[in-house]
Amino acid sequence: MLYGRIGDAEQYSRMLGGYIWLQAFDKLVGLKAGAVLGITELRGQSMYLDIHTYKTLPEAECPWESHSYTVDLQYMIEGSEWIGLSDAPTLGVPTRYVAERDRYEYSPSEALSKLYFSSGNWAIFFPQDVHKPMISTSQHDAVLKAVIKIDASLIFGMR
Repeated sequence: MLYGRIGDAEQYSRMLGGYIWLQAFDKLVGLKAGAVLGITELRGQSMYLDIHTYKTLPEAECPWESHSYTVDLQYMIEGSEWIGLSDAPTLGVPTRYVAERDRYEYSPSEALSKLYFSSGNWAIFFPQDVHKPMISTSQHDAVLKAVIKIDASLIFGMR
């Protein structure tokens, strides 16, 4: 997992290397409140931008997730939430796999640690990074978030 501020996006995209990261961060840099909701394909289904809004929830109601072959680049446009962090061995075997979203789900449990995620923050979750978004900070009820889903084969050349 990597975490930063959007003002540092150029520096991180150079560090990560490759056109994929340049393209992804370039899409996020200009996003502001009022961004149009929906999905925009950047490289077909292999890489797409999903801008959505939701209400944050108490931690006990937020599901754990990880992915088999996709990388999430999440960006908070407006609002704030906590993102729970854990590792797969701590959570055990996934309870469900949702193929159309490439999402493993796990039994409820407390987070090992939490990341405060507010406007202007981004985070990259690789397939092995188990995370629990949507946790209420009690400061904002609704968030506006962008997630770029990237097929890991575009980054690592495998699958």
